[in-house]
Amino acid sequence: MLKDKIVTESEIRNFYRISYLIFAFIIVAVFSIIIIRLYKIQVRMGEYYYDRAEKNFIQEVRLSPLRGRILDTKGRVIAQNRPSFNLFLTPAFVKNYRKTLESIDRLIGIPEERFNDIISEIKKKRGLERFKPIKILSDLNFDQVAIIESNIEELSGTEILMDSYRDYPLGELASHIVGYVGEIDKKMLSDRNKNQEIYKQGDIIGKRGIELSYEDYLRGEEGKEFILVDAKGFKVDSSEVKDFLKEKIKKFPPRQGADVYLTIDLDYQMELEKMFNVLDGGLIAINPVTGKIYALISRPSFSPAKLSQRISRTDWNNLINDPLKPLINKVTQDHYPPGSTFKIVPALAALDKRLITENTTSFCNGVFQFGTRPFRCWAKRGHGNLALHRAIVQSCDVYFYRLGDRLDIDNIYNYARMLGFGQKTGLEIDEETPGIIPNRDYYKKNKKFGSYHKGYAINSSIGQGDVAVTLIQLAYAYATLANGGKHIKPIIVDEIRDRENKVILKNEPEVINELNTDKGIIEAIVDGLYGVTSEPGGTATFQKYKVFGNDKRIKIAGKTGTAQVVEMRDGKNISESYMHKDHAWFVAFADVDNPEILVAVLHKHGGHGASGASPYVFNAIKLFYEKYKGMEFDKNINMRNVSFIESED
Repeated sequence: MLKDKIVTESEIRNFYRISYLIFAFIIVAVFSIIIIRLYKIQVRMGEYYYDRAEKNFIQEVRLSPLRGRILDTKGRVIAQNRPSFNLFLTPAFVKNYRKTLESIDRLIGIPEERFNDIISEIKKKRGLERFKPIKILSDLNFDQVAIIESNIEELSGTEILMDSYRDYPLGELASHIVGYVGEIDKKMLSDRNKNQEIYKQGDIIGKRGIELSYEDYLRGEEGKEFILVDAKGFKVDSSEVKDFLKEKIKKFPPRQGADVYLTIDLDYQMELEKMFNVLDGGLIAINPVTGKIYALISRPSFSPAKLSQRISRTDWNNLINDPLKPLINKVTQDHYPPGSTFKIVPALAALDKRLITENTTSFCNGVFQFGTRPFRCWAKRGHGNLALHRAIVQSCDVYFYRLGDRLDIDNIYNYARMLGFGQKTGLEIDEETPGIIPNRDYYKKNKKFGSYHKGYAINSSIGQGDVAVTLIQLAYAYATLANGGKHIKPIIVDEIRDRENKVILKNEPEVINELNTDKGIIEAIVDGLYGVTSEPGGTATFQKYKVFGNDKRIKIAGKTGTAQVVEMRDGKNISESYMHKDHAWFVAFADVDNPEILVAVLHKHGGHGASGASPYVFNAIKLFYEKYKGMEFDKNINMRNVSFIESED
């Protein structure tokens, strides 16, 4: 049995001493933690928490910059800004948002589709997101503003704010050049903010054309303003508080975007748009020496102003499902078989590789027999015995079938690439289509072909089969011949000027590459192209203009082309529907001795190049010399033997 232990006075004293020390240590530790924490909060992080507290009554407001203007070469406005009144609703400050929206609808009207979209958008808002205003209607007129302002008391949480509206005063004119703007989407937001946060949800950004390609110049720099707000986030105008915090309330104004000057001349563009009355197709007019674009038209067009606003889902679906594809630029974004306009490629290749000379003749009886397959000429009876010059003038298919057979597909591919086919030209609007120039590898790698055979080269030699080019590629390929062998880059933006009118970017002519071939070869081909428009039997001689008040006749060199859309039997399409008609091509430049203008036209489903495309090109060239060279022309077009023309290339 254990005896009770007797605790001595010394032991009791030691116990209290240890307890005291432990308690003191705990007190010191607790106060040390508090002091350290206070130091961190008040000293080390004092500025951070001060800023957070300050933001409870000082709010930063982003000030969007005005976009720069888009102007023609003479400084005339194509796209600009104008004041716009927009109606906003802040969900957090609305008691019954549905009732409020119904009141707005009753007063000034809200499209049904937009009404439902707003309801959905409000329902998605959570937490602080409910304090962000939602744009209900854009660009209100003065009557609508007056009606809303007079009923503002019953429209809780709504306000009218002024903003800039992107204005396109010329309507659909040059729509595929200028493009349009719109609210930034999630993908663009992510892409644009990769390195630095510049854009926020709801910002306006270029979506197509120059508006997109030159966004960095046009947008400008945003500003910011610091304003006083109350606990609910409303602006406070108390002068006493403002005086107390005057150092904090600052405004950094936005910097307006730069102005973009195009190479386009509005006078010329307008006249050509009136003249180019096709349902589907494209036209481009350029300077074949500098590469500058004077006019560019794509049909059908669209309204930049309409697309720059909120567009209904129905209207958008109608637009993108339109079989004529109005949003596609037919000059740069669609590719098609070029037909006989492509014959310059095998001609250049055969002469340069010395497979033929200018005088090498070939007999055309209307068909080139390759194995068991007949390749027919457009002229059923044939062209007889002819050399390269007349083969170009009369566009003899059999002559070029024979060249294709001798050249092989890879040689056609290489020379086509030298002229810029099968690759993007570098034009600064939208995403270009590179087109298709097939070679042996193309057929070997593509499973639907299985293997390569010579028939593909024969088809390619006249711009059919798998060859597909864009209109802009065709224009600059012919510009290479017109200027003596320099393949040049397209220029559609002449210069960019800041708000002080200082030039900050100037586009100069740029040579991409030069043809490493004898100048005599280029001259021989150009001479054949001149014969197309000037010699008997030429596929485009039916249009001739007399020049008045000038010593010389304008020498125009060009080439027609007709590209099959569907199979032919006995020389005729098996279908007569519009969508199955052939595509009509024509490209020409003038003057042959001093090239200043080159025009290329694609008239989709326009029939033959001679009748369906060349009249537009000739008229565009005629207009150029009348407008800029002071020449007068006979207004009448000499349409000789139209029935014969219809059966030509």
